[in-house]
Amino acid sequence: MYIYILLMVFRIVFLLIYSGQLSEARAEDVATALWVGARISLKTTAFLVALPFVFGTIPYAIWGRWPVAHIRAILGSVAVGLMTLLFVIRIPYYEIFHQGFNIMLFNGMKDDKWAIWDTAVKQYQFWPRLLGAVLLMVLFIWLLQKILRTPVWQPQGHVRIWIGLAIVFVPVFAIFCRFGGAFHSDSGVPWESAARTKYVVLNEAILDDGQALYRAYSTHERATEKAVRPISEEERDAAIARLGGNPDADSIEEAFTRRTTEAPFVRRPRHVVVILGENYALWPLLPEYRALGLAKTSEWLEANGAHTYHFLPNGNGTMTSLNGFLTGLPDIGLYVNYTMGLHGRPDGLGIGTMMKKMGYKTVFWYGGLRSWQDIEHFTLREGFDEFHCADELPEQGESSSWGVPDGVLFDGIRERMKYDAEDTFYFILTTSNHPPFAYDVDAEGFPRDEVAAKLPPSIPTDKATMDQLGHI
Repeated sequence: MYIYILLMVFRIVFLLIYSGQLSEARAEDVATALWVGARISLKTTAFLVALPFVFGTIPYAIWGRWPVAHIRAILGSVAVGLMTLLFVIRIPYYEIFHQGFNIMLFNGMKDDKWAIWDTAVKQYQFWPRLLGAVLLMVLFIWLLQKILRTPVWQPQGHVRIWIGLAIVFVPVFAIFCRFGGAFHSDSGVPWESAARTKYVVLNEAILDDGQALYRAYSTHERATEKAVRPISEEERDAAIARLGGNPDADSIEEAFTRRTTEAPFVRRPRHVVVILGENYALWPLLPEYRALGLAKTSEWLEANGAHTYHFLPNGNGTMTSLNGFLTGLPDIGLYVNYTMGLHGRPDGLGIGTMMKKMGYKTVFWYGGLRSWQDIEHFTLREGFDEFHCADELPEQGESSSWGVPDGVLFDGIRERMKYDAEDTFYFILTTSNHPPFAYDVDAEGFPRDEVAAKLPPSIPTDKATMDQLGHI
């Protein structure tokens, strides 16, 4: 019961921290989130309590000298400490991904460890949060030990009857917890259908951190299992036809190739440039936000380049978005940057391969380091002739844990362009608009006060938010 109550307390505290996102939520919505959350936390509690029950209570029922109290104290303390630590981690994690623990955990395992560490320390107050987590763990474990030392009622007579009732009741109650307050899956609360409201923060509050971790694991396993299974030629051809391709083509690339004849340019462009901006979105270009002046460079590109307002991103992360360009494949939760092109054949639907077929030299520039996500080898496997990154720039200036400022990157690329002897395609991946948002934006002329005065009430004007806006 103690662990269950603790999970409910964490859920309520989470909602209080992000109550600013609930200005339009009704009391019924909050009540629904708490009720469904209370049900799904039965699963997490049952799992955590099962360990001391199996390794403590059951052996003690067989052998009265078994150290049940000691085992309960140790395993209970581990469970309480773990859930407390996960809750403290959840707060900055939600700020980054607007979700509790999800499949991005597995992406982080393959990411630049030093950059993640540096960002956690500089942007997300790692040491103060760790100290707070330790203090909370000590407090909650101390309370647990006090409760465990409280005398409990033990039957003095009819012991066999009580044991018989326990043998019947415990499995029934375990089933009830297994399905989230129900006796079968149809009326239970699996994590897949736990989002019962239209508010993200309420839906994330429903999942405690144990269930959120299970979501991350389950999503990753399902994506991997579905994607790596072999398919027959019949299945492949049926899928190609279903997507509008030609199943009789010699390759998948040819199956989806369309050729049209139009009047050619008088002279084709000498340079073709695609810029994939880290963390960029359309909203600064919307009419209601243009007056903020956050996207002047984007406005220039809009006026002088090719643009569209209707564009669906390939994924919710940097690498998943990039993979769509480089391979031409939709994101299905796999890390194709570690697997595609290993057999010496680049994907024909990727942008590098297509530009090479049109006669362009293909060059990839990254504002960070070549070690990140195996990006150097990946781009060279997927049709790019050259790869360049931050460590080649002669003057990096102020830099962050993830790379160099965009201005330094673009200056370096423009200088290299002067020496191009042939038509060249450039794909540029930037890094500036990324935590820890540590650049001195005021020194770059960011009109902090002017922008703050124009912000709508839905956007806070604290220093951290303004710094982040300045990095756009």
